[in-house]
Amino acid sequence: MLHLILAQVAQAAPPPSPTMTDAMGNLVTLGLLFAGMYFLVIAPQRQKEKELQKLLKELQKGDKVVTTGGMIGVISTLSDETIDLVVADKVTVTFQRAAVQGKFTEASTDSKPETKNESKTEASQKKSQK
Repeated sequence: MLHLILAQVAQAAPPPSPTMTDAMGNLVTLGLLFAGMYFLVIAPQRQKEKELQKLLKELQKGDKVVTTGGMIGVISTLSDETIDLVVADKVTVTFQRAAVQGKFTEASTDSKPETKNESKTEASQKKSQK
């Protein structure tokens, strides 16, 4: 019985060789994968880099900025390569200009987030006033 199985395996046709259309299909798939990665990863990263470079060029004395390390301060002096940040009274720290992550904007901490019930009652009060 083992001889019959081995004889059938030996007589089996060899696997078909890849054709030109299979190779082209693989090439197209690889190209689409690269294009997808470009539009999902590389293009947005380039856009962010351009915006950061624009921000770094537009920095002025008195701007409140945050560094990549998280330090927040007000720019006191600027040069082509460095900036001096005032982080507290009589405390000035020098950073490379590239260390600036962006301008710092304070979120208002006075207002609490509204709940669904509050927003519904406010909406009904506005309708009744009209």
